[in-house]
Amino acid sequence: MHSLSYIGTKELPRNAMKRHKLREIMEVDIRQETNDDGTSPDGIHIFVVNGFRIPLFDMEFKREFGDGASDPSTQVGLSMK
Repeated sequence: MHSLSYIGTKELPRNAMKRHKLREIMEVDIRQETNDDGTSPDGIHIFVVNGFRIPLFDMEFKREFGDGASDPSTQVGLSMK
């Protein structure tokens, strides 16, 4: 909980650390992938069935000190779409 609740000013290193910790806890692959429109969620876990890629979860971490003005709920919704 301490690592995952860390508040910092640099988004990319913080998100990489959170993905790493969640990989250890959940024992699944969590990665950052770019969508067709150039956006990317902070983390995603994909399940493949008969060649179809199905996102089991999509993460967008809450905005913190020094980040842009994007809304995480909007970002994750667009990634799922």
